[in-house]
Amino acid sequence: MPVVEGGAPIGGPLASLSAEALRRVIVSIAAEERARISGCKNEPAIWAGWNDDTRFDEDGAGFDSLAKLHLISRVSEFFHLHEAGIEDYLLVRPSLGEWVALIGEAGRMAGNRVTFRSSGSTGTPSTQTHEVRTLVEEVAAHAALLPGVTRIVSLVPPHHIYGFLFSVLGPCLAARPVFDARLTAPPGLARRLRPGDAVVATPFLWDLALSSGLAWPEAVLGITSGAPAPRAIWDRAAAAGLGRFVEVFGSSETAGLGWRSRAEDPFALFDHLCWRAEDPHPRRGVDYVEPPDHLERVGPRSFVPKGRRDGVVQVGGVNVLPTKVAAWLCAFDGVADATVRLSHDAADARLKAFVVPGQGVSAQDLDIRIRARMQDDLSPPERPVRIDFGAALPRNAVGKFVDWE
Repeated sequence: MPVVEGGAPIGGPLASLSAEALRRVIVSIAAEERARISGCKNEPAIWAGWNDDTRFDEDGAGFDSLAKLHLISRVSEFFHLHEAGIEDYLLVRPSLGEWVALIGEAGRMAGNRVTFRSSGSTGTPSTQTHEVRTLVEEVAAHAALLPGVTRIVSLVPPHHIYGFLFSVLGPCLAARPVFDARLTAPPGLARRLRPGDAVVATPFLWDLALSSGLAWPEAVLGITSGAPAPRAIWDRAAAAGLGRFVEVFGSSETAGLGWRSRAEDPFALFDHLCWRAEDPHPRRGVDYVEPPDHLERVGPRSFVPKGRRDGVVQVGGVNVLPTKVAAWLCAFDGVADATVRLSHDAADARLKAFVVPGQGVSAQDLDIRIRARMQDDLSPPERPVRIDFGAALPRNAVGKFVDWE
């Protein structure tokens, strides 16, 4: 695909996406929508058999008329099909192959923006729209992280911004093949790799992938993002023989902001970004869009994240708001007060809760009722795996909440 100055393809910036890449994105969106609407799990076994002949209806992928409208709305939102004026064609051409062709045409006609959506695990799902040209700039900056890489092996969904950048847009612009490893059990992934691979995963998935103790091929690059990578993950990656391990810092709101290749280092700002206060010609920079984390500058072009502004934590690669779970507990019959926090700083961390029973309420009975109700009201990442009880919430000598053992 020919490109113009700055790496943007001739035609719409999304014109560089191959049919295979578009197919993976569409299937990923559809699988997530199917699970959301039906309340079922998003099992890879369900969508693994979808092909160009699969229809997005009840007889095909399992979408009734209303669910299909929701799916069309979501796909149109992601690719901004309304800007090309072809969103209505998704109704009359219902097969996956036809959708791939239509969206490919939209990319050639417009394809200037894409919109990513949060999971909604911490409240109402939010949407974040990005100009494709700015994402192309970031992908160009990734080149310094990927020397010698000949194939991308991805464990992350391609319609989320991290997966889109590293397993869709980047490989298409660089003409690198992609192996979608989401159908591969992470502990056995090492057997599927070869020198020159770059494995894209979250810390939670890296924890699973490195758990087998298998030696990894030499000259394999590991890339992690989506949550802070605990030091234990870095140590296990080194022990497994990974040639290099890189952590990328960013968010759906900002896209990628920086990277590091050692756990003890600060993040280096990507070359195409700058601090707004030092930029005489305004462009996208770290503080142009307020990141969800507090960032402390520790050098001219380096920074250290200092925790989420909104209190969100990661459980199994999913954003969870402990205060939301604490509010649910406080509203529970028989609970006088409650607090929730992450159990420990690791890729497999789960929530824990401290509950103060109401007067005359049995802690044992309350524990049984809370755990039974959690199955209906809270998603698996939101459910505290440990619940402690006491007469008062743990505080220090000056009255501040503290952790508990």
